[in-house]
Amino acid sequence: MSSDSTSKDGWVSYSPESDFSITLFLFAWALMPVGFMCMLLAFHRYESYRFAVAATSLGLLLLAYTSGITQRVGASRDRKVQLTVGVLSLATLSVLGVWFFGLEEWWWISYGLIIGSVPMMYVSVDALSGSNAEGWKVAWPVATHVPEAHLSTWRILSARWKTGLMAWTFLDEGHVAVLYGAKDEDVTSLHYEVLCSTEAQPEKAASGLNFAALGALSMAQFGEE
Repeated sequence: MSSDSTSKDGWVSYSPESDFSITLFLFAWALMPVGFMCMLLAFHRYESYRFAVAATSLGLLLLAYTSGITQRVGASRDRKVQLTVGVLSLATLSVLGVWFFGLEEWWWISYGLIIGSVPMMYVSVDALSGSNAEGWKVAWPVATHVPEAHLSTWRILSARWKTGLMAWTFLDEGHVAVLYGAKDEDVTSLHYEVLCSTEAQPEKAASGLNFAALGALSMAQFGEE
């Protein structure tokens, strides 16, 4: 991550790093068996291949989607992502039900769920790939807990520093803001990001996070650079 500037409260801006090219590649491959599903659904031929094509499509879609949402911390809190995960989960359960319980006559439910998840996947992954709003980070000592009073309106998962998601919240615009721990070389730090585009990025003051107080705690431990 490349630093752009340092604010008066000690937080350093950076551009979040993500590469959705592999997600796009996997998604493109997944659309091929999904296309075969549409043909089988339309022409009612080659019935013996229905389950194999559906299982292959679902597996590739799950792989593609996982490669996308795991690139951004807290992406699973986004409502579009949650809705897509829900549909994919139902599709997985339907395919397993058809397989284990011999419910071949219900094959059309699996087909509907799998095919219906495709546009939802596209919308949510497109939103994540376009989430290029700058993030902010500050050095943070592992032994120091993040005071809950400085995270008003936030849902705190861990006040103690850890690698990964520590707290998150929904902003007024519906965007997800996350606070997570990461290690930059030998320095442990807190990272603040909003999953949205640069154009839609809200002001830091609207986040409910006390940047000044957390920055002061950081500088008291590490000293001003």
